[in-house]
Amino acid sequence: WLYAGAGLAAAAAIALVVTSPQLFNRNQITDLHELVDAVGGNRRTEARLTGGFQWGAVPPIRRGDSNALPVAIEAVATKLTQMPDGGRAETVALKGVAALILGDSANAVTQLESAVARESGRARFWSDLAAAYLEAARTGGRSRGVDDALSAANRALQIDPALPEALFNRALALEQSGNFGAARTAQIDWKDLYEVM
Repeated sequence: WLYAGAGLAAAAAIALVVTSPQLFNRNQITDLHELVDAVGGNRRTEARLTGGFQWGAVPPIRRGDSNALPVAIEAVATKLTQMPDGGRAETVALKGVAALILGDSANAVTQLESAVARESGRARFWSDLAAAYLEAARTGGRSRGVDDALSAANRALQIDPALPEALFNRALALEQSGNFGAARTAQIDWKDLYEVM
């Protein structure tokens, strides 16, 4: 029965991939895992990125510091930003996340805006776009960055109300916009659901 169960599970997984190609791409999942592994606990943004990135201390704002990014992280992220996207929204979004890891929030915003324009129903894309807006506001003083981040996080939560990164990014955007009452409520909601994220 073990073999039969394994066979049924494999068949179900194959069927899911075949019927939902927009949700799964083995190469993109591998690339994302490679980036997550390279980053490890070396958190690169105050906002949270989807895909399994570890929790860590908020990185300081460093301008013009070429040594701020470990070589291993830079190598993987640079490789991902340079890969052809083939018009696939998932790849464009991954390139945006990699750009954000490199500290290039302007490019990250451009790529992730392109990803949500191609596929507006993906909560992960919107949440990562919120993270890019927040990082652009934090490191470069991008005008309207926090307001844009709040809108993107809200859009992500309309699609997936339980997406932890979007809940976190929404709370962070509310806090940075000065709406401390709503931010406290959002933080409580997030912590109740995802205490050890």
